[in-house]
Amino acid sequence: MAESRELFASKATYSNPWKIPTSEVGWRQHYSDRWGAYTGEQYSETVQADIPLFRAFDLNNKLIATTRRLCRDVAHVVDVGKSALALSEVTYSPVPDISAEERAALERIWARSRIAELGELWGQHVCLAGDYYLEAYRRSDGQVTIIGHDARTVYPYYDEETWSTIEALTITKQWEEEPVVDVYGNVTEVSSLHFHQREIRADRITVTRSVNGKAAGDTPEGEGDHGLRALPVVHLRAVLLDQPEHSLWVGHGLDAAIAEADSLYSQISAISKRYADPHLVVIGPEMSGDSKVLHFGRIINISGSPEEVANAEVKYLESDLSAIKALLEAIDRLLGDVRLTLPEFLYSGASGLSGEAIRRLENRFVRKYSAIRQRIYAGLAEILSKAVSLQLRRPYDGRALLKIEAPPILPADAASEVDMLVKAAASGDVLQVDRIRGYQRLGIADPEMDAEVYRQQLEDERLQSAFSETIASGADPQES
Repeated sequence: MAESRELFASKATYSNPWKIPTSEVGWRQHYSDRWGAYTGEQYSETVQADIPLFRAFDLNNKLIATTRRLCRDVAHVVDVGKSALALSEVTYSPVPDISAEERAALERIWARSRIAELGELWGQHVCLAGDYYLEAYRRSDGQVTIIGHDARTVYPYYDEETWSTIEALTITKQWEEEPVVDVYGNVTEVSSLHFHQREIRADRITVTRSVNGKAAGDTPEGEGDHGLRALPVVHLRAVLLDQPEHSLWVGHGLDAAIAEADSLYSQISAISKRYADPHLVVIGPEMSGDSKVLHFGRIINISGSPEEVANAEVKYLESDLSAIKALLEAIDRLLGDVRLTLPEFLYSGASGLSGEAIRRLENRFVRKYSAIRQRIYAGLAEILSKAVSLQLRRPYDGRALLKIEAPPILPADAASEVDMLVKAAASGDVLQVDRIRGYQRLGIADPEMDAEVYRQQLEDERLQSAFSETIASGADPQES
């Protein structure tokens, strides 16, 4: 654990972005490739040669066209996934036995962590990389907050007996400061490479810092015994893999199809353009080698007999554009078949499906993200409970101090749900207070009011209204 681990590598160390890596360096590149796919960065030359993807060369073997990222399916799946996780919309309910001191600390930590603002970013990381880490972090002013760590910077150490518990982890970051140049163009401070690594255990945190390979002289901030007696970090996982250190992103299996579609799209582009590499065809006469007819702006003067001149033809060699239709049809079939296997394309790629098929896709979508939500929300509740203990400077006893709550994964059909609640209450199958809770969940009734108090207030208003109508009619209230 004491040694510094290399977490960064060049493109050449890992080339296939959808094979499961077999080394930590490979996993770091895998995470980087995931972000490249999301932001639309181009496939690297190593990836294009290894898979292989479409590339075009001229007669001099010069690369003139490559496969570009044109499909946005990866971004679509991630965006739908982070919306389903709804981490920016979560709320919490303290457990009944929470103390006043714990409740106050929890409220301050929740506000300080800006979960409503940063939750969407956390969900994006989980869906795209498959792994993300949250830490209960004590700032220099002594206040505790929740911070997130990109999986590209973290190496977890799970216990060797059960491989189910993180015993320690290292968080490694490197950055380069640009040189400082004065107004005369003189470099007053050269560029510097900074290295910062935190080794986090259940009892203490060790910090290693260096600048240009030399250890920093000052005492590292945040080093020492944190007093929690538990690891102040949780590992958030999307799709589980049979190795606890790593997980899969929510659209695993999509990458190969997207690369094939991007390759076909790039072939279409190459067919429809000459890419500044035109091929001149001269039919009939022979052109001398020093005629320089391939130079732009030259006039081609064809001489010969009348028959030769009449049969002469000069043109650029063009591809048959009829092939484009076949390629487009192949892309449509490929993407259509793949999208039907992912519930994230429930509404954008399910045109023509029957109502029953759409309902099945909805059920798959809910089941998939319900499982991920359960893991993520449990991790968020755990790290917030640890943060409270860290703030109060006491060991963590394993208690969950809160429960995370979130809106439903799919929007409810409010009209049909209200009708169902009314019928159930009228038949006596559910209590009136249960009907009110249903109204609160749909936003029809005040969600902040206790359902039983709401029911009693509603009953009082009905009695008052009935009494007023009886008085207005001139009847004896006692008889009614």
